[in-house]
Amino acid sequence: MERVVLACDIGGSHISSALVGVESGTVVQRSRAARAVDSAQGAEHILEVWAQALQDSLTALGKHELAGLGCAMPSPFDYRQGLGAPSTGRKYESLEGVKVGDALRSALNVDPGLSVRFINDATAFAVGEAWRGATAPYRRSVALTLGTGLGSAFIHNGVPVLEGAVVPPQGCLWHLPCHHGLADDFFSTRGFVAEYAAVSGQTVSGVRALADRAREGDDSAVVAFRRRGKQLGEFVGPWLKGFGAESLVVGGNIAKAYTLWGPAMEHALEASDFAVDVRFSTLHEDAAVVGAARLLDEQFWQSIEHLIELM
Repeated sequence: MERVVLACDIGGSHISSALVGVESGTVVQRSRAARAVDSAQGAEHILEVWAQALQDSLTALGKHELAGLGCAMPSPFDYRQGLGAPSTGRKYESLEGVKVGDALRSALNVDPGLSVRFINDATAFAVGEAWRGATAPYRRSVALTLGTGLGSAFIHNGVPVLEGAVVPPQGCLWHLPCHHGLADDFFSTRGFVAEYAAVSGQTVSGVRALADRAREGDDSAVVAFRRRGKQLGEFVGPWLKGFGAESLVVGGNIAKAYTLWGPAMEHALEASDFAVDVRFSTLHEDAAVVGAARLLDEQFWQSIEHLIELM
């Protein structure tokens, strides 16, 4: 039987987990699990909920050998040491200083020496898509996840690029200045909602509701989506061009409304005289889980280990 990884994708309000083949990158049947998580709760409660999902996935282990645990985590987090980082007013504040790997090994009652490795969640999404998803045929790709924030990663031959003149500092875009703020504020749910408010003077609960209004003929909603799409193309275009990206893969909840903003983004990219293949995530919710699982592929780990502390 193939060696498998117990892999998970942890977000601000959820955990998704599964068993994934170390070599095949495929999810073991009936191993997917998920739980809702309140990131404002105490560390003991959060770790208990995470362990419940992981334990559900482990029930499908059968005769497979468990190679280790791979975790895709949102920042801020100390990915090398597996420690919760200072997060005042943000997600998982109660995990500051907690040795997450040790806590999960104990909660799951697995070998205390079992390898536990961590990676940024947006980077894991990009790694997963480059390994077994939409960007697998490409040498150079960029991933964007649009939702409560802007996630991004630059990939060359399956490995994240976090340093050098062709990528932004830390190899991601969220922290870059954009229209008197940060890209994370501009190309996220709050950014799309703010654009609609600026255009219409009205409020809306989120992107799903905004998309419903656009599809029902609300001109202001249509304009808000098109403006943000155009601005995203203008913002990311120079980085795609400088990196020499062959493909751009898009994921996250806002990608579900791609028909409303995507064409404007693509037009802006074309206007910059740079051609790139735009692809949708093919792994969907499995992408970051599969990317986290790849950390237990020793050859891949050797290529990425020195980058973990830069995330």
